[in-house]
Amino acid sequence: DLIEPMQGHAMAMFRDSMEAYIREDVQLALALKPRDKVLDEMNANASRRLIERMAQDPEQLRGYLNLMFIARHLERVGDHATNIAEDAVYAAAAEDIRHQPSAPGRA
Repeated sequence: DLIEPMQGHAMAMFRDSMEAYIREDVQLALALKPRDKVLDEMNANASRRLIERMAQDPEQLRGYLNLMFIARHLERVGDHATNIAEDAVYAAAAEDIRHQPSAPGRA
């Protein structure tokens, strides 16, 4: 119940980032930044819940740690998808949005 939603969200972000890059779709690319924040929250929530489970069931510590690593790597997929989307915006509109919370005039 923790990993599967993250996997779906991360893979959808990756597909959309590639689609935005291929089609030079600036709006689709810009829509990825807020979705990355959602994935960040999902990762933080998964970490909290897994830490709670570790305390309740220390014999399963290794399994819970593996799940935490999986969650972290899925969060990184979202980060990479966001980077691809930022590159898509630059390629299509010659606008560098890498260090902006949202693109100028589009928040």
